[in-house]
Amino acid sequence: MYCFLRYEGIRSMNIALINCSTGNYEIAIKKKIVLGGLFPPLGLLYLGKILENNNHHVEVFDGNAEQISEDKIKKIAEKNDVVGLTVYSQPKDKEFALNISKIIRETNPKIKLIIGGPHVSLLTERAFKEFNADIAVRGPGETVIASLMDSIEMIKPIENLPGVCYKKDNKIIHNLKENKIENLDDIPFPARHLTDKYTYGYIMNTKYGKGKVASILTSRGCPHRCSFCGLKAHIPHYQKRSVENITKEIDEIVSQGYKTIIFSDDNFLEDRIRIEKIMDHIIENHPNLSIWIDEARADSGDKTLYEKMKKAGVEIIHFGIESGNQEVLNYYNKKLKIENVKKTIKLSNKMGFLSIGSFILGAPIETEEHLNQTLKYALSLPLDLVSFLVLRYVYGSDIWYEAEKAGKINYEKDGHFIYADSSKDLGNFTTEELINFTERAYKRFYYNPSLWFRVFFKSIRNMNPKLLFVGLKFLFKNAN
Repeated sequence: MYCFLRYEGIRSMNIALINCSTGNYEIAIKKKIVLGGLFPPLGLLYLGKILENNNHHVEVFDGNAEQISEDKIKKIAEKNDVVGLTVYSQPKDKEFALNISKIIRETNPKIKLIIGGPHVSLLTERAFKEFNADIAVRGPGETVIASLMDSIEMIKPIENLPGVCYKKDNKIIHNLKENKIENLDDIPFPARHLTDKYTYGYIMNTKYGKGKVASILTSRGCPHRCSFCGLKAHIPHYQKRSVENITKEIDEIVSQGYKTIIFSDDNFLEDRIRIEKIMDHIIENHPNLSIWIDEARADSGDKTLYEKMKKAGVEIIHFGIESGNQEVLNYYNKKLKIENVKKTIKLSNKMGFLSIGSFILGAPIETEEHLNQTLKYALSLPLDLVSFLVLRYVYGSDIWYEAEKAGKINYEKDGHFIYADSSKDLGNFTTEELINFTERAYKRFYYNPSLWFRVFFKSIRNMNPKLLFVGLKFLFKNAN
């Protein structure tokens, strides 16, 4: 159990936590869409709760839910003692975070700047230097945030905090001891009121979620190791909360007036028995909830489970399919079978769920035949929305390390985020060729008449015309 007690005589501080996301979703590198706020930044809300438990005043600012202007950043810097930034690895998001840190430093040189998040966990010391931070945190912030505030308040050195990077006597000190939450049930529930000023549940800038929208994490990390994914590099352990702890939080969420809950785990449907218990609790106690599943295995299609999910109020599931070719799926170490994916998507459609699929194009072994097979496969599935993405070599992923070992990638020269590109010996196609293929794939998918018949009848069946609006926005965006 973590200790959240405070020392006597320590003053409360004003603390701002900023989710440094641009709010844009990339659909073809050069083509981006503004999604609107999908769900709240849970990581910051967990930190906010711990800080409030320690009597600090906390504000949260979410780049996904608002366009954070330069004037607002200056006001944040002027009125706060500490600013914490969540930094992501995507180039535009990282650039945005760097700009925020620069403005904060220029506006209030005395402010304490703390950085964390996926990018900082991957490249802690580099990020510490780049952002001119006072403190960088590798791994979960919940384990150290209360102690960090105590150290800042008492102006004493930070000692013995795992994963923390700071400067002492002009030297960078980085505690390399593993920073890990031993039991997820020990962490207090997020301070959701900190994002009451925002509205969530948007898809394609259309308010799709019913009423107030909350998100929840029932686990952290993923038990699988897909070769293109860098998650294991910054969340190395797969941990699950107890069903009792999860259902208690669901009860609290409903008591606070939320009508939609988004399960934002990296792999929510991993443990069928556990998920059935959660769905049973919702069916018995909260029959009018709307439920979204942000990430799910594309081979999770069990009829009994899906029927229970339907009864519990599940409306949307997003599946990571990645390819329509078994050879490419095997290369990605997805451990997916093409036939099981089709079974799952058909079942999801039969249940009336809004089914979303994502595909990645440009694996090193991928040929033109593979690409065409993936497009043909995507068109054969009863999906309602899709994304076709160019493969990204992300620092920390297995394909990154393979390319680095082969001398194809050099962090100092290439950075931490590189698109597949035959000119760099990273695949069989140039980035431009892959971009062009994704654009053709979008048009083939969204100009498909069978899609619109399906979407139309599903909208009627679910009594929700918003699905048509979302689909049309995707259509018009990809027509340009």
